[in-house]
Amino acid sequence: MVDHFDTAFDQFQGVLAPENLFLLYLGLVVIKTLHEFGHALVCKRYGGEVHTMGVMLLVFTPLPYMDATSSWSFKSRWHRALVGAAGMITELFVAAVAVAQREEAMAMVRKARQMEKADLEPLFKRLETVETKLKDLLAQKESLTVKARESGRWVAPKITELAGSWLPRGTTIGEIVNHGDFRFSAVVSQEEASELFAGHIERAEVRLYGQSGNNLDVKDYQIIPFQHEKLPSAALGWLGGGEVPISTKDQTGRQAAEPFFQIYANVIPGADVVLLHGRSGKLRFTLDSKPLVFQWGRMFLQLLQRRYQI
Repeated sequence: MVDHFDTAFDQFQGVLAPENLFLLYLGLVVIKTLHEFGHALVCKRYGGEVHTMGVMLLVFTPLPYMDATSSWSFKSRWHRALVGAAGMITELFVAAVAVAQREEAMAMVRKARQMEKADLEPLFKRLETVETKLKDLLAQKESLTVKARESGRWVAPKITELAGSWLPRGTTIGEIVNHGDFRFSAVVSQEEASELFAGHIERAEVRLYGQSGNNLDVKDYQIIPFQHEKLPSAALGWLGGGEVPISTKDQTGRQAAEPFFQIYANVIPGADVVLLHGRSGKLRFTLDSKPLVFQWGRMFLQLLQRRYQI
């Protein structure tokens, strides 16, 4: 009792709850009735007589009573003591029966819970398996969504023609177009590239065909420091209407006749210029000023190197 005093106190507080007052009142009447019948039966058992039994009101509570004064004439003091203790013995018996029934009920509840847990355990395992499988399926579905590394708009003009077709891995079916960032790709010959590497570039700007009167400033640029032979677009070669000579053996129009250097320039959009992917133009560099004699001499040396390989 001492070890579980807090638990017992909490349960005792629940007995006095308002919803239990009527049951407590009724139980008091019943237990006291059995109490008095216990006195009377033991008194009759040892030869005594009970001439009076009744009910009285005590603080508005009906309580039974009985007259067991005949037990005073018993010769055995143990009989007299037993008559006096018969009421408490009856109450203890009722309490013992109630506790036994409560323990039996609690045992049945625990057994039912264990059986319920045992019955539900396979269902819980099955539910866990289904949830794991569903999670894997959702991850596989998410992996089927193609995501680009760069932001922009996906453009695939021939996507309807490819519907139902088997495409080898690596086949290009579209492009990501970023309308907020434009990069101008240009090519420069070896002779002109030497001036870019040797001189100091003061300014770079882009002029698009059809709007040559409006210059677009270049935010930054990158000169690829090795030679290329394949043009980034056929529009730069003779076959596509460009100015770069192409090889007569190439049918794609992208194989240049001579090696070249490639330049990438990030263009700052202008208010009066319509920027569309695929438009062509020229990339202009402003170099530091040099005397004409020096420029003519360098051009002459380049001509000798190109013609006579010296």
